[in-house]
Amino acid sequence: MLNEEYGFAMDDMARDFNIAYEDMDTGKNKKLKADLVVFNKEKEHIQDNIIRLCIIHDEKVKDSHNKKGVEASVKTVLWDIENCEFALWSNGLEYHYIQKVGKYSDNKSVYSNSSQTTMFRDCHALNYRYN
Repeated sequence: MLNEEYGFAMDDMARDFNIAYEDMDTGKNKKLKADLVVFNKEKEHIQDNIIRLCIIHDEKVKDSHNKKGVEASVKTVLWDIENCEFALWSNGLEYHYIQKVGKYSDNKSVYSNSSQTTMFRDCHALNYRYN
């Protein structure tokens, strides 16, 4: 779908990509495995070049889970990836489409988050506008 619908080249995507980030609460360096990432067109496959991020869990994981939920995973790492504006978190039952829309002065990002299809439609339209 990302290839056909949004025109991202297959060579610009990677599965099971490890993302390094600093835990905002503890200050410790951690890693998170993203199930799928999309990189800037024809750029090196490094964290700084990620423009889209997907984290997928099985249906047993709730979106509020303290380690694997939306807040604990996607929102925690998204602000560490400067070029990544959009992310998806899903457990197959719930879908959260997150858009980074700005930054606070302390480097924490401002997010628009929705589990509704309206946000998907908005992100879908923005993908077409920026690609």
